[in-house]
Amino acid sequence: MNTQKKFSIATLMMAILVCIGTAASAQTFKDRKKIPQEQVPVAVQNAFRQEFASISEGDKGNWFVYYEQESQSGRNVIKPITYIYKSKQKEEKFEIEYDPQGKLESAKGVAKTESNGLRQGT
Repeated sequence: MNTQKKFSIATLMMAILVCIGTAASAQTFKDRKKIPQEQVPVAVQNAFRQEFASISEGDKGNWFVYYEQESQSGRNVIKPITYIYKSKQKEEKFEIEYDPQGKLESAKGVAKTESNGLRQGT
């Protein structure tokens, strides 16, 4: 092989390694974590209290955050995707999901009603 071909192959290999390194450093993954109520955004807590008043009074459920974590320039950046409240009422499990701004995304096992009471189903 001549010198120019060797140099071209070496340059191509370096470019590939740089691309692989860049892709590896910008890894993104999603996870879910149990959090205390104090870490739930106020907008989510207010919406929950308003839409499911009979649940929020004295219920012993748990809050979870589903988030995306990305490595950017050596820093971990965490972006919440949804906040989830899980509990039981009269032996029935239910799950309520909000976006970070407090918009109700879904309610499984329970549904809000006009009077802020509960209706089984959904």
